[in-house]
Amino acid sequence: MIRLKSFLRVAMVLLFIGVAVWFAFIQPFKPDAVRDPIPAKAAFVYRAENAGELLLSPVGLQLSKTFGSEATLQRLVYDNHKASQWVNVLAASELAVADLPSSDGLLQKTWVMASWVGWRSPWIRWRLGLLGESDGLVFRGQHAVWPVWQFKGDFLPPNLTLTCSLTDNLFIACLSGNPDDIRYVLDTYDKRFDSVNVICKESRL
Repeated sequence: MIRLKSFLRVAMVLLFIGVAVWFAFIQPFKPDAVRDPIPAKAAFVYRAENAGELLLSPVGLQLSKTFGSEATLQRLVYDNHKASQWVNVLAASELAVADLPSSDGLLQKTWVMASWVGWRSPWIRWRLGLLGESDGLVFRGQHAVWPVWQFKGDFLPPNLTLTCSLTDNLFIACLSGNPDDIRYVLDTYDKRFDSVNVICKESRL
């Protein structure tokens, strides 16, 4: 009886560890997951297989103009070895980019990007946690359970902020005039507001 209880106890511990590892490090790919944080009011949503495809697309060129010229964004990524490494980690697979109306009524648009990182999310969160203001990244606390960071640097256009966050399987970035806009995007991911995925599903009913 004692041996049976010990065996069951060990089996339960191993099962718990296995489940924890599964949820932490094994994230099966979910089609259309990159659209989950995109608010339903998005003017358009563009999907790409990776950052390289995005940068060469008309949407990538339009986004580059926000940084000053059509070549600026590509130069920021490819001419900086550290930036290029991070882009390869954060946007190596499927991603979605959306254009939202300005949250403050001004002409400046809000850009949202979500990319699939899957099981790498805990590792990326740990890596970002090691960075500080000297690296151009400032931790702004959590929204719900998701960490939020803000980028600092002269590469950003005037009156625009770049914030980012990590969910259980997505990397999310928001370029806007209001650093709190990413909270709205995260609330959309948490289904507090409708996403473009919800609207698409409803239209098919």
